[in-house]
Amino acid sequence: MSSLTVAARDPTQREAAIVAARLRGASWPAIASEHGLSERECRRVFAAADRRRLVASDPRLKADIAGVLSELEEQSTRHRQRAAATRDPDAQLAALQTSLKATKTRARLLADAGLLPRADRDGQLIVRRGLPGLEQIRQEILARQKARDDR
Repeated sequence: MSSLTVAARDPTQREAAIVAARLRGASWPAIASEHGLSERECRRVFAAADRRRLVASDPRLKADIAGVLSELEEQSTRHRQRAAATRDPDAQLAALQTSLKATKTRARLLADAGLLPRADRDGQLIVRRGLPGLEQIRQEILARQKARDDR
């Protein structure tokens, strides 16, 4: 029996499969095709799901999410260290922007998994609360860069 047939008969399994696929990075069209639903229906199932419970009940999904979170944290840390190690404002800004992007992605994944509340569309509030001082550093670098450009 195919997984589609099982999932179609059991809404709980289908919900779990949709959430797991999305948290692992599958696109909405791929998920919809796999489950014989429209993208809109899949998004609705995902939005209504108790993702925290589903993640907690699936050890493989939990491990996958933990791995991605760890990788994103390492990436963010590596770029912050790169920014601190250079005196070039352009390189500092690029490294901090990359670090911030990884942190935003991490915050979105945590929110999608039901482990953090949704702050706003881009996770800005979560990121700003989690990295106090990063915005100040970015503003200082931009000010130095502007001063250098004005010379």
